[in-house]
Amino acid sequence: MTEVFIGTSGWSYDWNVGNSLDWYVKESRLNAIELNMSFYRFPYPNMVKAWATKGKSLAWVVKVHRSITHFQKLSKTSVESFQRFKKLFAPLEDMIHYYLFQLPPSFTDINTLEQFIDKIGAEKLAVEFRHPTLFTSELIEWGKKHGILLVSIDAPKLPRTIMSQTVVYERIHGRTGWYSHDYSDQELREIKKHILTNNPKTVYVFFNNNHAMLENAMRMSQLLR
Repeated sequence: MTEVFIGTSGWSYDWNVGNSLDWYVKESRLNAIELNMSFYRFPYPNMVKAWATKGKSLAWVVKVHRSITHFQKLSKTSVESFQRFKKLFAPLEDMIHYYLFQLPPSFTDINTLEQFIDKIGAEKLAVEFRHPTLFTSELIEWGKKHGILLVSIDAPKLPRTIMSQTVVYERIHGRTGWYSHDYSDQELREIKKHILTNNPKTVYVFFNNNHAMLENAMRMSQLLR
């Protein structure tokens, strides 16, 4: 039986009454959340403590701050930045399944990524590529070798390759446009079939298509259970 975690990329959207985590936990009927605001700013300690209290029923994925992935680009200085970033999430650590490293579309330097991982360790690391040349069988094997969960994506003009086997992490960004596509039932069924191709033990699916994300995530939850 495949273990399934489904959620949205953040909760502060127009479909959330009051934009609150409380509403998401009680009303969404989803069991996971991908923290998106952490990509834009380091949270205050009191915010993390509140999330740990209110969101203890959820599986959490924390998106790593863009200073680490996009500005410092996994350089030596980014190691210290990530350690400082991760320390902020200590109250939430037991609920965090992965730290998501969304790499910029220009990033192709696997050696730099490997050196960075050697310094911080591979535990709880999920990596999302955005360059079209990196969705290869060689990279899939590289991820397995280093114990890193490579993220699979559904997005415009990028391969929909399933990048892992035992655990599948799928991010749903849109098809007709980034962050704006409302997936049809047929498309959601196709995605379900696609992510279950290798009979994974665990599946994470996060919707990042803004206005339609909650409805699409709830439907996917029905399809996968």
